[in-house]
Amino acid sequence: PVGFLRLEKRGKEAEIVIVIGEKKQWGRGMGTAALEQAMHHAFFEWRMERIIANIHPQNTRSLRAFEALGFLSRQVKPTCVNLELTMRDYLE
Repeated sequence: PVGFLRLEKRGKEAEIVIVIGEKKQWGRGMGTAALEQAMHHAFFEWRMERIIANIHPQNTRSLRAFEALGFLSRQVKPTCVNLELTMRDYLE
């Protein structure tokens, strides 16, 4: 394993956490591919209304990956950027 992904139900939304721990594996698209599969699972298997992610503002690689997949910034704090993707936005 080079990392992990956790998808946790929280009512009608799911929280997603992803870590690619092996620096040699960064930039190879594994995180994006895992995120895409998790998004599909959350929306079509679990029927979630939204997916949220909390990312450290200095983790620019992770922020770019989530934003490239359609996640939008919901709240920005000094220690955390809260992103979300709704089912509606996912389908558009």
